[in-house]
Amino acid sequence: MLVNGDEGNVGGAQLQQILIAKELVERGHDVVFVENDAPEKTEQTVDGIRVVLKRDFGDSNVAVRTTVRAVETIQALRRVGPDVCYLRVLNFDLLPLTVYCSVTGTRLVYGFAHDSEVTDDPVTLGQWANYETYKRLVWRALSRADALIAQNERQRSAAVRRFGPDVSLVPNGYPIPDETPHADIRRADRPVVLWVATLRDWKRPGLVLDLADEIPDADFVIVGGRADENPDLYDEIEREAGERDNVRFEGFVPYAEVDSYFAAADVFLNTSTDEGFPNTFLQAWAHRTPVASLNVDPSGILADSEAGFCADDEFDVLVEILNSLITDAEWRADYSDAAFEYFRENHSIDHIASKYEGILTGKGRK
Repeated sequence: MLVNGDEGNVGGAQLQQILIAKELVERGHDVVFVENDAPEKTEQTVDGIRVVLKRDFGDSNVAVRTTVRAVETIQALRRVGPDVCYLRVLNFDLLPLTVYCSVTGTRLVYGFAHDSEVTDDPVTLGQWANYETYKRLVWRALSRADALIAQNERQRSAAVRRFGPDVSLVPNGYPIPDETPHADIRRADRPVVLWVATLRDWKRPGLVLDLADEIPDADFVIVGGRADENPDLYDEIEREAGERDNVRFEGFVPYAEVDSYFAAADVFLNTSTDEGFPNTFLQAWAHRTPVASLNVDPSGILADSEAGFCADDEFDVLVEILNSLITDAEWRADYSDAAFEYFRENHSIDHIASKYEGILTGKGRK
């Protein structure tokens, strides 16, 4: 996203790192991203952020890939000479990063990206999750970090139980948007329910189709790109969406254009099994769009505020929530205003970046 504009899927963790990095640059900090190389990438400086590339060797066998990746990561860090290293999303890079920081005395900060990262079954470890030795190395590396950052209270509590008390709670942030044009996704006066995510199994996009069958008076719009781990799911959802009159499948939409979908929607829908703190919640609230979530409710925000609703993984309850939101425009408007006020007071990127600045520099409260 940073180097190549809007090409390709952008995950929530990457988006947060870019937003926070831009804020830190504006405050006078030098920020460097170390990324895996790819044919379309070049080393450059974008929006004040320097991008350094390292070779990945993703198609080689495990022994070669891990050895080369460790060496490449450490060499890239030696080129940069950072005062603090920050990583978000568990992957192999954490191990050479920990070695580098231990040897050089560099401050190491890790931010949890997904609730499963603090469980015994971290989905973000992917193919590595079957290797108990690898998982033990990851937990040991995290226990050696100078600071850990959780996105929600459930995540923080689990991290404290596993790694000790020094875990900071910092939710995600998002810029307060300027006036955004509305995407052309509305048919007459029919309400629009929007779903935005990369099409992954644990995001459960198939449930959007089931909800569309249950609620024929609303139009459901699916926005999301293909996931590498299960590319066939994208084709399956696209095909089945085409069989329904009230489902519109948009596929991948560039980040610069996706805000217009949030601005045009009446309700934002989340069907994931769990997440840390969805950026899509912030995008929805920033555009005065209330959230209807099947199971994800970071820190109980939906239960404790009027920013939306959580069905506690009860499909029938979610159907009732959506029916109420789409049929009562006045009630929906009240929740729209409340969603924006909650966002403005708690999740502006300036507010969140200040918290990160303190933790990264070692001057913030734990």
